[in-house]
Amino acid sequence: EWSFSLINLNNLPSTSTAEPYYNFTSLKSSEVIWLYGNVSDLTEFNNETVSREEEDPDYPGWGINITYYRKAFTASDDLLESFKDGDLRKEKYIAKEYNRINNSFYPDYYSSFGKYQLSAMGEPNGSENFALSFRLSEAYLNLAEAAAYNNEESKALSAMRTLLENRYEPEKLVVPAGLTGETLKNFIKAERRKELCFEGQRWFDLRRYGM
Repeated sequence: EWSFSLINLNNLPSTSTAEPYYNFTSLKSSEVIWLYGNVSDLTEFNNETVSREEEDPDYPGWGINITYYRKAFTASDDLLESFKDGDLRKEKYIAKEYNRINNSFYPDYYSSFGKYQLSAMGEPNGSENFALSFRLSEAYLNLAEAAAYNNEESKALSAMRTLLENRYEPEKLVVPAGLTGETLKNFIKAERRKELCFEGQRWFDLRRYGM
């Protein structure tokens, strides 16, 4: 028996040192309709690092260097700045870059992946684990987009409200009322970009939009 439901990001289980991020790409997820792809294929390139050596500031003049490793690819500023205050997806969906020197996550540096199983250092964990899925949230976005193009604005806004109620802190959610036409379509497109970030959908969406 199929039983799908949106995950409320306000109610996710507490994270731990071993599992700092929730795994949305799992058979246990109530949103997952179909799983596909593996982590090793998805992260073959976007998990690459670059390095540089600097003198250890604790031992100046001793000839002791520290090698710093940083991600070659990170989430774009344009994407990160699109998340409004109270939108939980930025912190729950996108893994922060790990500082191996201080053994902690950089507070403001976001990698170009997330949502699947990650290690204690925010690295892809298990190359054969599923990396992608068709999720219920995409179905809501598809419904909203189709309704908007069919001039069923109230249905489109209702679908978006249902989705976003599960993505925002309750007191900070504001779904614009009375959106119509291109304004409504652009609102749905912007939310689709945030909801499905790093799931391999953006390229195909841009093609659909004629860009």
